[in-house]
Amino acid sequence: MSCLNESLVLEPDALQLVASVTQWLLCAVGVLGNAAVVLIYLRKWEKTPSDFFIIVIALLDISMCVSMFVFTFFTDRLFPVLCFKYCALGNVMFDFNNTASSVMVLVVTFNRYIAVCEPLQYSGYFSVRRLTEIFSVVIVLSLCNCPIGVLMCAKYIVPPGLPCSCDRMIVAQQSVDILKIAWVAIRTALLTANALTMVRFYSRVYRSLQERKDLKMKMLHPELEELSSKGADTVVGWQMNECGALHLAVPEQPPTAHSSRRPSHTTSHCTSHDLSGRLKRRAARADKDDKLTTTIVVVCIAYVLLIFPDLVVHVLDSFNLLDHKSFHMLRTISQSLYVLNFVINPFIHYGINSYFKAQLLQLLSLVFRPCFEEKII
Repeated sequence: MSCLNESLVLEPDALQLVASVTQWLLCAVGVLGNAAVVLIYLRKWEKTPSDFFIIVIALLDISMCVSMFVFTFFTDRLFPVLCFKYCALGNVMFDFNNTASSVMVLVVTFNRYIAVCEPLQYSGYFSVRRLTEIFSVVIVLSLCNCPIGVLMCAKYIVPPGLPCSCDRMIVAQQSVDILKIAWVAIRTALLTANALTMVRFYSRVYRSLQERKDLKMKMLHPELEELSSKGADTVVGWQMNECGALHLAVPEQPPTAHSSRRPSHTTSHCTSHDLSGRLKRRAARADKDDKLTTTIVVVCIAYVLLIFPDLVVHVLDSFNLLDHKSFHMLRTISQSLYVLNFVINPFIHYGINSYFKAQLLQLLSLVFRPCFEEKII
């Protein structure tokens, strides 16, 4: 006897069909995109703790996309057969991935704050040994949240070996579910902690990045500080000399007895203000770090914004504030945004991080070049 009560299953409508096809395509793109993220950052010669965090988040996104594909799109076929096992395994997978993703977002937010605002303390917080401890804590916390989902399955679906009673499912769904309220409360606490941590830390990170940008400009162009004291009207714009270095150009001044023999700021010859190779490398490294920070910040903010609607729907449903039809419609929309969260990260990396963009284009050229060569032959 199947534990799936037919009265609780809504017939698929046009919205559900479109959403299912869209989510299936998003999951496929998410697996491929996040696999590219993992491959590209694993190939880096010198990996930083932030690179390992990005790899772990991408692996969690792949796991979530696979879980969505198996435990959502094949529900009608697998649930009536496997029943309790299917429900319990699906809840464990979702709860583990959700909790691990939320905790990792907290860790990454703190990581960027230390890296930008307290760089001298970075090695103390995020050494190789610390990374092992951090990942162990993430796994333990994620596993601790899994039993709630199993208990919810035991409440709605009779475990194997006990007499199956579908009436029990109907009564359980019509009453206030304490287990689901506890499950929603944990997710709400994690998401709220993410949002508050981002507001507190990323505001400081933004100010520090702006200060670093101004300092980098002064380091690269010392004449900027000198000319700024003369007034903004003296600066005409940026010019490039023969050495390839940018310098500030000022309008020609009439020669005087003291200044007629001095070289002009607009000279095209190499001066002492030209960029040295070491300064260029430092500037490039700082720019690379800033882009990595910006990428991670956008990824974390997108996580909170796209997960929030699905959490709101679950909060309303846990207190029986939605009927089956309303829950079905809102759940379909919020679940699409939920899936989008695990797909969008590779596109964020591509749009902001120049290193990832260059490596991805190189990877795609290696993958598709044989196809074009065979077609030409």
